[in-house]
Amino acid sequence: MSERLLELEKALALVLSENTLLKAENRFLRDKIDLLVRRIFGSSSEKLDDSQMVLDIGVDFQQALNEEDGDPDGEPPPPNPPKKRTPKKDRLPDDLPEERITVIPEEVRAAPEAFDCIGAEETVKLDVTPMSFKKIVTVRPKFIRKDRSEAPVIAPAPRQLISGSFASESLLTRILIGKYVDHLPLYRQEQIFARHGVILSRKTMADWVWRTGDWFRIIYDEIGDGLQRVTYLQADESPVSYLDPGGGKTRKGYLWVYHAPGKGVMLEWHPGRGADCMKEMLDAYRGTLQTDGYAAYPAYNNTRADSRKLTLACCWAHARRKFHEAKDESALARNVIREIAKLYAIEAVLREDKSSACERKAKRMQESRPVLDGIKEMIESQRSRHLPQSLTGRAISYTLDIWEELNVYVADGALEIDNNLIENLIRVPALGKKNWLFFGSKDAGVQSAIIMTVLLNCKMHGINPEEYLKDVLSRLPHITAAEARELTPAKWLAARQPKVLTA
Repeated sequence: MSERLLELEKALALVLSENTLLKAENRFLRDKIDLLVRRIFGSSSEKLDDSQMVLDIGVDFQQALNEEDGDPDGEPPPPNPPKKRTPKKDRLPDDLPEERITVIPEEVRAAPEAFDCIGAEETVKLDVTPMSFKKIVTVRPKFIRKDRSEAPVIAPAPRQLISGSFASESLLTRILIGKYVDHLPLYRQEQIFARHGVILSRKTMADWVWRTGDWFRIIYDEIGDGLQRVTYLQADESPVSYLDPGGGKTRKGYLWVYHAPGKGVMLEWHPGRGADCMKEMLDAYRGTLQTDGYAAYPAYNNTRADSRKLTLACCWAHARRKFHEAKDESALARNVIREIAKLYAIEAVLREDKSSACERKAKRMQESRPVLDGIKEMIESQRSRHLPQSLTGRAISYTLDIWEELNVYVADGALEIDNNLIENLIRVPALGKKNWLFFGSKDAGVQSAIIMTVLLNCKMHGINPEEYLKDVLSRLPHITAAEARELTPAKWLAARQPKVLTA
């Protein structure tokens, strides 16, 4: 009988152990499902509602905060009223061409001498002229001396961007703007042109886009050389599919984005996401590289000589996102989000005051450093309470694994707290690929990266891309490579701005 009881006790212990594991696995899978549902159907906002700040053990976190602040009643303050978004005002450009129409009453036209004009009322309408086309025919007459003593003479043919084609600078500009700024695939542009009676196949336009990318290569390389000379870069990757001829399907490639805040941005296309993809851009670079914590960046850095190691910094927005995904799972995650909000409040003040790099460093060391120390102490002390594979556990591991890199920005006022600037830049090709879906080949990805780099730099520097493209495309066939390097968007804008005279 005693042996039977021992067997039952062992079986019971085994069942209880399995039950505990199954419950943990069930909770883990539910968390994953909830996360996927929120990503697909939930709000994109990562703001945390105060009503969510309740500890799992039943203690009101807001009440605890109120007690710390000296609120004897323990009542939470009223929620902040939602910020009203200022509506954009319709505005017409001051330099818009104007056509004035004067309407005279019938009785005044019948007897104008009997009336004096005492004023006028104006009604303004915005008129749109549909896309129009015209042929520009360049005629080069041939001449010969009357005595026929020499061969005929004729003016040299004007140099063209695409020899043998009827593509003008303005037409190429329209195609590039349509594809890379307005996100119109070439087949849609083909349909738009056809409505105006112009039959222009997408194959022809694709060839023109390719050749235009070749012309921009010098400008693209100059942008890259400029970024290699700065001391602070942000980097990220965005997946874009490409056609694999003969394979019958698409493969995944990546646009690697390198961004120097306020200075320039560059996109590189690679069919992979490994550390080798960084060599072309980063082998000549020395400085700080801020990323999202992707393992390929430290792996690449480990291949560099000790004297040439990059300073790696990481992004607090990505760390915060991990805890935001776990906010419904644990009070710790919500608490960490609350502390990270303090870091961002400090950054908001620095931006509003337009603080210098030295001022940013001083304020961060004084105010941000204690907050960071508190976050680390909080998550280290409670790490053992959360399963490693839970959302909270993974958020803790992610943050502690890159903790040193997350703290680099505090001691360097030139750095940002996160990579949000580059995240915003990536949205431009991300919007485009929703329409054109994929690149036509590996090499097509390279050409598109060149053109998108030029246009993203126009966007960064507030340049009208249509004005820039028309001017640069009209000049490229007639200038040297050295002169073309002076046509990056930043240099082009500087050359057009009035010079400041100094005494």
